[in-house]
Amino acid sequence: MSKQLSHKHKTFADEYLRCYSPAKAARKAGYSERSAGSIGYQLMQREDIKEYIEGFMKSREEAINTVPFDIVITELTEIALDPDAPAREKMKAADLLMKWKMNGKWGQKDNAEVAQYVEALKEQQGNIWEDE
Repeated sequence: MSKQLSHKHKTFADEYLRCYSPAKAARKAGYSERSAGSIGYQLMQREDIKEYIEGFMKSREEAINTVPFDIVITELTEIALDPDAPAREKMKAADLLMKWKMNGKWGQKDNAEVAQYVEALKEQQGNIWEDE
């Protein structure tokens, strides 16, 4: 990364990685409601912010790739079918499974959710797949 992001710019980038909406991310980072759309667009044009986001996306992709795909699908299926799982988690898991079944792939937002599941799985079981 060419230079360190300011706290506000880092907050914007982190929020963007959650919602993929420059305007929402700008609002969450503390920019005014009125100018959030244009500020969000301008911030997305900055090289330092683009590099930060691209680096984070690459690390998400690497995290997903460290766990065998069948394990991810199995875990999502278990969450979707677990009667004790919170309804929101069950719906997210079922949604991700259906998107994969229908499209054979996940979108950018979906990859972020899958990466969260993979990280939780690694924390729960350790990264037992690292040597594969």
